[in-house]
Amino acid sequence: MRIVTLTSQDSTPDGVFSDWVSDSGFKCKTLELPWDNNIPDKSCIPSGWYDVTWAWSAKHNCNLYHVQGVPNRSNVEIHSANVIQQLLGCLAPGSSVVTFGIGNDMGNGLILPRDQQGVAQSKFTLSALEADLRDDNGNQVPFRLNVIRPWG
Repeated sequence: MRIVTLTSQDSTPDGVFSDWVSDSGFKCKTLELPWDNNIPDKSCIPSGWYDVTWAWSAKHNCNLYHVQGVPNRSNVEIHSANVIQQLLGCLAPGSSVVTFGIGNDMGNGLILPRDQQGVAQSKFTLSALEADLRDDNGNQVPFRLNVIRPWG
């Protein structure tokens, strides 16, 4: 089974930024909500090993990767997003960590009230991440996710 390691930096008001490294060598950044004791829709996921499967997302109306076995959580998905206001406990990949300026229109009516860090090129990076996790027949493969947090 494929292995991905997610190594986080500190939790900040702008979110938790992590380094994603797959066993193939694919690398990107990820964004999650700040740590808040694993409260559903309000927190990043805790440290640990998780099975990740490819399944239908009713919310996004497409297939996405779903992180399984997060204690007291469901529907933890890997999808595109640039800032934490676009997340409900999910993970968003990006090419780099950037600062979006106050008043930046993030789409769907979200106008940033202050300068804020997020991830760049999330849709493009999500496509690259998914391409990395395909088998020789072009099918998405399940994988194991090792989440490493500095707070435990």
